[in-house]
Amino acid sequence: MKRRFNLIFIIVSSFLLLSPMIVNAATVGFTGGDKVYIDETFTLDFYVPEGVQSAGGYLSFDSRYVEYVSFQNLGVFNGKINENNMKFGGIGEMTDKQVNVYRFTFKAKTVGITTISVRNADLSSDSGNIPVAVIPKRITIKPTPSSNNNLSSLSVSVGAINFNKDVTSYNLNVDSDVSEVVINASVEDKTAVLTGTGTKSLSYGNNVLNVVVRAENGSEKTYTININRKDIRSDNNALSSLSVNDGELSPAFNKGTIEYYLSVPYEVNVLSVNATAEDDKAKVNISNTNLLAEKTTDVKISVTAENGSVRTYTIHTTRGKDPNKVLSTDNYLESLTVSDGILSPSFQQDRVNYIVYLPFEINEITINYTLSEKEYATSKKEGPDKLSVGNNLYKISVTAEDESVREYNITVVRGVNLLEGELNSNVYLKEIKINNGKLNQFFNKTLHYYTYSGVGAEITAIPEDENASVKIIKTDGLVTIIVESPSGEVGVYTLNYVKHGTMRVVITVVSFILAIIASYFVGHFISTKHIINPIVKKIKHKRTKE
Repeated sequence: MKRRFNLIFIIVSSFLLLSPMIVNAATVGFTGGDKVYIDETFTLDFYVPEGVQSAGGYLSFDSRYVEYVSFQNLGVFNGKINENNMKFGGIGEMTDKQVNVYRFTFKAKTVGITTISVRNADLSSDSGNIPVAVIPKRITIKPTPSSNNNLSSLSVSVGAINFNKDVTSYNLNVDSDVSEVVINASVEDKTAVLTGTGTKSLSYGNNVLNVVVRAENGSEKTYTININRKDIRSDNNALSSLSVNDGELSPAFNKGTIEYYLSVPYEVNVLSVNATAEDDKAKVNISNTNLLAEKTTDVKISVTAENGSVRTYTIHTTRGKDPNKVLSTDNYLESLTVSDGILSPSFQQDRVNYIVYLPFEINEITINYTLSEKEYATSKKEGPDKLSVGNNLYKISVTAEDESVREYNITVVRGVNLLEGELNSNVYLKEIKINNGKLNQFFNKTLHYYTYSGVGAEITAIPEDENASVKIIKTDGLVTIIVESPSGEVGVYTLNYVKHGTMRVVITVVSFILAIIASYFVGHFISTKHIINPIVKKIKHKRTKE
């Protein structure tokens, strides 16, 4: 009896001693899928619980079913594996929760069920080793899924199709009274999933019906049956008549014309439309008949044929002004801006005169503006497309509803071309051209007096500086060419007409002297009105005396 008691005491004591170890054992195992196909590569992640600082052990698997491929450290521990004996492990920071620490990659080899586990699992924390309980991972390896997504048969309750599993499109015509069909089909592989069969309603015209076969591996094949249901319904969507109670349509009604215009007095706020379909099976719908004063409203007349086709007629209806309305006097701009430079002074509605200074390099400008009264006011902008050197005037005229006008003026001043920091004063000609005649001397830009011959000669002069201006004054046989540079300086060239082979010396001398005098005075006075004209008169007077 005493011996039996001692045995019981020993067993109970042992159980009590071992119980804390079992209760406090840490659980480890794998996360990841448990069903794979043969030849498929899959991964399992090894997890550890909270409070672990290192983990390791021997990877255990049945090589008949799976093949080890690779090991990956997930960054928690500095883990490694010895692929000779499959021992793995690593150490790192203390874990504060359950976490995946290593990733193992396998490849399925044989159909069946197997387990992947860890032998001699070893966990530790800063206080020592931790008892471990390993949960093996059960893996089911299935055969490679079928890719067969073929039909073995396909038929339609009305009509016949010549089925072939490799042909995926079929066409079928049915009578107008066939409103539905039944599609029957079967698959070659019993693991495939079939959709699209059964009773299908038919609309008039073409109906596209799809039968889809989804293979076990997810690949799909679609068989399409185009069933054309004969449509004997009327397609007549024309009007036989269209009129309004107020006014006359323009142009006059014609069933083939769908756009019309109409003006009605202010008193008409709702347009009364009379419309009759040519086909009594068609339906007519009239919409948008409410009219706004001084606005154009598009009144719509839609005709829907028996077969559903639609034709829309539109009456663009303009309602007159309210005779008692007080017309707006707002002819102001709301904003005014320029693309280059600065508007001076800054814009204000009451200011109508502005100036913008631009350098020579800018030869065009965009002026943008908006109207204060956006509904009834109108505007017009005038001005050059390209900027000339000097002043360029742009005008914006704003007309209010009461027809009062306000004009805004923007003067754009474009600077002159600068040559090495100074104004260009080049007053030379590059060439003198004469059509129907000739110059009797060789041209030299520094020579300002020439004679020419040829009845009806046409003379053109080209300046050296493309920004210089050229003015040609012709009086009888005397031609005066005035060249004005961008800086304002002036040069004068004189051409005197002589008959071929003859020249009157007196005229030539007098003309030469007068040309020198003209060059002197024009160089000091830009205007030709007071200098050139008197010279011309003297030459005429001299010729008259002679």
